[in-house]
Amino acid sequence: MTDDSAAALGEISQALAGEILTMPDLSDPEWDTYAMIAEVSDEAVGVTAYRYTETGPPKPTRHPEVYGLFRELHERTRGTDGEAWDIAIMKIHRDTAQLVMNFVSGEAAQMWRITPENIGNLPEMLRPRAEDFEAV
Repeated sequence: MTDDSAAALGEISQALAGEILTMPDLSDPEWDTYAMIAEVSDEAVGVTAYRYTETGPPKPTRHPEVYGLFRELHERTRGTDGEAWDIAIMKIHRDTAQLVMNFVSGEAAQMWRITPENIGNLPEMLRPRAEDFEAV
């Protein structure tokens, strides 16, 4: 990762977290974790988000207007040959204030795309788990 890519990831992930944590839906104390997925291409940005309790079902959650932040992150984290990720997955653990981001591209991104075929499974696939927040 280049220095600019690392800087972009730090800056933009913090900006995303700030936008998310000030959402009215998250003023409700009934959530432990949050997950948002963004599918970014040169033509469009698609975003969906959910909040979770430890054992309850996922609750669809409005996401902030963060399309521009994801576009900027997409551009600034391109590889040296111009390659870019397709899907960004962001998870937040409320009590520990931990934030993790994962990026997926190519064929591996297919299962994460926001489509009518997978929208029924996507909320559970995205559910943050304890291991998501473990230090590497």
